[in-house]
Amino acid sequence: LDDFLIRSGGSTIELNGNTADRQGLRFLADIEALGSLLPGSDGAIDARGVISLHPQQPRLSLELEADDLSIGGLRIDRLEIRNNERAGNTSIADLLMRAEQLQVAEQVLDRLETRLLFSSDRQQLTMTAGLAGADLSAELSGAFESVVNADEIDWENLASQRWLGELELLRLTSEQALPVDLIRPASLNLSAHDVAVSSACLTAGGESSLCVDANWNVSGAGAASVRLQELPLQWLHPLLGIDLQFTQAFSGELEFQKEQGGEPSANALFRLSPGEVLFPDDPEALLKTGQGDFGFKLVQGRLLAGSVDLPLPGNGFVELDLKISDLAALGDARLGGRMHVILEDLGALVYFVEGLDYAEGRFETDLELGGTLNRPVSRGITTLSSGIVENHSLGLRFTDIQLSGQSKGNGRLETRGSFRAREGRGELSAIVDFSDVQSPH
Repeated sequence: LDDFLIRSGGSTIELNGNTADRQGLRFLADIEALGSLLPGSDGAIDARGVISLHPQQPRLSLELEADDLSIGGLRIDRLEIRNNERAGNTSIADLLMRAEQLQVAEQVLDRLETRLLFSSDRQQLTMTAGLAGADLSAELSGAFESVVNADEIDWENLASQRWLGELELLRLTSEQALPVDLIRPASLNLSAHDVAVSSACLTAGGESSLCVDANWNVSGAGAASVRLQELPLQWLHPLLGIDLQFTQAFSGELEFQKEQGGEPSANALFRLSPGEVLFPDDPEALLKTGQGDFGFKLVQGRLLAGSVDLPLPGNGFVELDLKISDLAALGDARLGGRMHVILEDLGALVYFVEGLDYAEGRFETDLELGGTLNRPVSRGITTLSSGIVENHSLGLRFTDIQLSGQSKGNGRLETRGSFRAREGRGELSAIVDFSDVQSPH
């Protein structure tokens, strides 16, 4: 291209040269409003550089600044890319990038910094990112398949080649959780159509580990195998959004698979070690848990079975056993199982229910589950005794709460009870109809 020029409004794009020459193709872009060139986008871009695919002297040089960039679902407040100028640099490209307030869909990174070092025999990427009080660092390196086999890059077929490498470093730190590190390098196998990672194992120290083998392709198909060993529940703290501390640890396995155009299927079985749930800086446990077991089976996006067995020492237990048969019947698939929960003290509800300042009482539900997915039914009892709830801001205090509910297998829960409010006394009765699972009333 010789002196190729595009102007639109206050934007200019210039191209001059040939990518096959040693001098390469020189480009310049001074874009005041990206939307004038690319409908549906926005932002200002100032970029210049050179790209050459000459077999003996390939190179990429780029200097770029962008503000308030928006392309599809990607938004970036500030983006800078520049060449890493250093003496004796013989690489094809050595680029430094910094992005501020990067948003993809609902995910937001406060900052993202990378360095791409691209040589003919090896490529390296170093990255650091900050998000929601956490910092993530990663390093990976490898080479294109043509280099592995023939000692040089096949530029003409670069897009169709596989990239073979390793994830050499992965570290996640935050103020609320333990630091997480990659135990050893993990194998990476990438192409324009798929990605696979093998034996990626993370640890928070000691015997804890989370290991993943996974693959995915652009058709939407993929599979993953996840193995947990003494994984601290505190790792999940940033995802829970509540200011609590957990001393328990998870162990177990998860197998996941999704076919092209299909829904996901999965099998999981986890064991939770005994431990405590605590307020920060408070040695008294909010809740104690014994050794618990959890599991589920998912087939083509539909839950086939699930189980929970969680003792609460000194406070009761939670047990659930659910089975669904004949998935081909969809909404008419049969349900079966049992749910049995006993909570001797409801005080912990204060932290989880907004507007509740004090609570106590004993709760029990023991239900046999049946019916179908569209019309589930249960048979059993639900009771609340010696209950007290308070809301200090509204001056509300209800005491001596006694509730008793019964399900008779007809899709309805009949509840009767009484309570005291200061000097007064009240009674209540209700019927909840679950016969239409889409709109209970």
